[in-house]
Amino acid sequence: MKPKIVLFMAVALVFVLFSCFEPTPEEHSTGTLEFRMLSWSSYESQINKTAVDTYTCPLVDIRHLIPKIQLTKDTIYDGGPANQEWITFYESDSEMLHSERNISGVLDTGTYKGMKIFQRNLVYWVCTHPDDQNDTLEFADWQSRYDTLNAIIYNIFGSDGLYYLNDGMLYNVNESPTDTAGGQGEYIGSYFKILPGKTTRVTVRMNMYTLDWLDKDEDDYYTPFDTTKDKLDNWTTFADSIVTMSDFIVEYLP
Repeated sequence: MKPKIVLFMAVALVFVLFSCFEPTPEEHSTGTLEFRMLSWSSYESQINKTAVDTYTCPLVDIRHLIPKIQLTKDTIYDGGPANQEWITFYESDSEMLHSERNISGVLDTGTYKGMKIFQRNLVYWVCTHPDDQNDTLEFADWQSRYDTLNAIIYNIFGSDGLYYLNDGMLYNVNESPTDTAGGQGEYIGSYFKILPGKTTRVTVRMNMYTLDWLDKDEDDYYTPFDTTKDKLDNWTTFADSIVTMSDFIVEYLP
């Protein structure tokens, strides 16, 4: 089997969840933020036989376009206004692997309580090839409720999780009885400090570890947008104790 670029219609990647601790702040100068994106790496593949050929493919990266990342020191809360002052930290017009996106920039000191991530609707899951661990497959993934593959969407994260915008107000998805933004369970939010003359490192770790490719027509080829022939299913995390699809790891460097 040769590597292929494949298409898949599924739920768009939402990647922003944070864990952090709180050092003693200082009141002046600037500091540095390093922003990285990494994935769990596994090169152990399996092939499971069921009613159809099912290939378990380890996820090793994501190919994506992220045109902008913004930060705010303002508080975001459920039912509150969307009038925060946003600081643009990153801009790009290049599609790249998450592992290639290492960002560094100088910010004013203080506590940053929110983040807004802009992203293209279309992303690619990069997986180890089930037959050859030196090759990869790229499964394209897009959120069908948006009009086009190239639509630019964004996600807003406060200190307590994911928020959606409605009529100029922000609402936490975990407080929504109708799950309007499709993200209930995203409890860990964005919160970190920039300290004077120091570096804060924020690493986005994708926790999704494998996915299953169901080759229903058994032709060793993924047919885009046709679930009668092929399907992607059964995303798993690295360990049962990890319940979020991604986390942000905050480190304060000496």
